[in-house]
Amino acid sequence: MMKKQKEWLIIFSCLLVMVGCGKDTITTIDAESDTNIEKSTVDERVAEGLRAVNVGDKETILDEELVLTFIDEFDGTSLKTDLWEYCPLWERADRGGKWDSKCVAVDNDKLVLSVIYDEDAGCYKSGAIRTKGLFEQTYGYFEASMRVQDVPGFWSAFWMMCGEVGNIDGYGNDGTEIDIMEAYNYESKGINFALHWDGYEKDHQSVGKSKEYPDLYDGNFHTYAVLWTPTEYKWYIDGEFVWKSKAGGVCDNPGYMKLTLEVGSWAGEIVPSDLPATVEVEYVRAYQFSDRLE
Repeated sequence: MMKKQKEWLIIFSCLLVMVGCGKDTITTIDAESDTNIEKSTVDERVAEGLRAVNVGDKETILDEELVLTFIDEFDGTSLKTDLWEYCPLWERADRGGKWDSKCVAVDNDKLVLSVIYDEDAGCYKSGAIRTKGLFEQTYGYFEASMRVQDVPGFWSAFWMMCGEVGNIDGYGNDGTEIDIMEAYNYESKGINFALHWDGYEKDHQSVGKSKEYPDLYDGNFHTYAVLWTPTEYKWYIDGEFVWKSKAGGVCDNPGYMKLTLEVGSWAGEIVPSDLPATVEVEYVRAYQFSDRLE
């Protein structure tokens, strides 16, 4: 009797493997938890017509039913000011560069952020936009398709400011900066993911992960995303899991998105003859969990 049961168990296991091999999915391993994450890549969803089109449409991403809450495909000839505002003319990083609206354009269905040297002002200028006061959300999935820079001296970033980042209390649940991606060094081909909380002075706390990704500096568009849940943040590049963290305690306050360029030593030496230089963004999307909208 035991022998027959074992035979049936072996047959049943084989059938399960055969069925699993028939799925049109890609399986990756979460290196920190050894959990299998079964999903369709971004390209597969596009090819199969499974991407949400309008705000309110549902889409399954990472085995989660999500609802599209924000979309900009940068069609038209100018920035949609009902979705974005220009970041203030602030001095940034350690080389005196400033964000400037004249370094932001929409062309050929792409957002174009530029870096220039402004001789009249005597400093570098770069493009930066944000959704502050126009779109802010707690938790969800946030994704951008970007072509990063092809010269050194500045970095491009897709990030979020959530809650009161400047509040000093030892925790990040009331406010956290989420760096979804920072393409910080063209020469090393580095990409950085990070969390920051408790301000930016002596009490500042952060955790991050940097890795070399030569393929992402190939002149093509790639997707960068974060899945923000009440218990953790998970980062993805081209639909593949790359890192997760819950450092500081997950923020439970709404955040807005930013797309920026910054000139600074972190990105290596800048070459004036390389300028103007650009980064392009194909689209930005944000989603919310279905059960949070019910």
